[in-house]
Amino acid sequence: MKRPHDVKVMLDGERRREYRVRVERALGRRLKRTECVHHHSEQQLVACQDQGYHLFLHARTRVVQAGGDPNTQRMCGRCQTVKNIQDFSPRAHNPRSYECKACRRQYELRRYYERQGRTAP
Repeated sequence: MKRPHDVKVMLDGERRREYRVRVERALGRRLKRTECVHHHSEQQLVACQDQGYHLFLHARTRVVQAGGDPNTQRMCGRCQTVKNIQDFSPRAHNPRSYECKACRRQYELRRYYERQGRTAP
């Protein structure tokens, strides 16, 4: 079974993805190459100005699905738990690569001991 984003339609002699055609009709213009479409649901499509914003929407959706508040919380990429924004390093500004301070400390400690040729406590 094809997923919604795999369905192609013929439009003006071109094979185009059906969901892009639907969004273009709603906007009244063609999407730019850099613009992408977020599938909130089969009926709800969101036009995104770029892939970065699309990934931002996915990160927020994961927090909501885990029962968190995307305005004050993030999902740790390592332990997969929702934690407050203060529990993350300020340099972790990429929503896809967030890891909490505790997971980062564990990772750095393990790397340190591996370099020393020892096992972490």
